[in-house]
Amino acid sequence: MSGLEPTLRTAGSAAHEGGLMSEYITSGYVANAIGSSEATAIATGSALTQLLQASSALVDSALANSGYTVPVAGTVPDIIKLATLGALLPQLYGRKGLPVPEQFKTHIDLFNALVDGTLPVPALTVAS
Repeated sequence: MSGLEPTLRTAGSAAHEGGLMSEYITSGYVANAIGSSEATAIATGSALTQLLQASSALVDSALANSGYTVPVAGTVPDIIKLATLGALLPQLYGRKGLPVPEQFKTHIDLFNALVDGTLPVPALTVAS
């Protein structure tokens, strides 16, 4: 595994039922997006894990409000990974009092569109 594979969350899994959250993106995904040295300087270990879980929970909430079944099971669509990164970045940089670099505005906009219900996720089906 390259560290880029998302941890898949499925209802009924031991981690899900035990109250432990998994992430839609991994620390490797974050390191590839913002650079490994920058990622390491901002958050590592349990702090990063907590932020990854919080970001995935925010995405789950936005998806549920738009009528999608959560958690996303199987292969996580790229749009969900990008939106999760958009939810993560303000938390990640904010914990060090740093502004989010401008090149990540699109990721944050994707997350905000998911929250607003204006971002369709073609790979997912709306719960009936």
